[in-house]
Amino acid sequence: MGGAVGRTVSSASGWVFAFLDTGFRYIAINNTMARMNRVYQRQAHLGKNVREILGDFAELVEPQFVSVINTGQAVLNREISAVLRQQDRGRPLD
Repeated sequence: MGGAVGRTVSSASGWVFAFLDTGFRYIAINNTMARMNRVYQRQAHLGKNVREILGDFAELVEPQFVSVINTGQAVLNREISAVLRQQDRGRPLD
């Protein structure tokens, strides 16, 4: 995802979000979400699926993604948490 949308995604620090394709591969992610995933470089996410980045935690979030794809309805008011392991994907972002 390039151009203005890509720049907006990468620099939006007050929001946590990523864009995934229907195979749950990251096509865009902002710095805040990359930090939360413990993979400090945004680019390390791109093209990888959620399971490659989040490991076993994907078992909790993938069903939510499937629900959105199948129903077209947003998943609201759902909190899912886990402690993710540090991944060796670059230095922490400033």
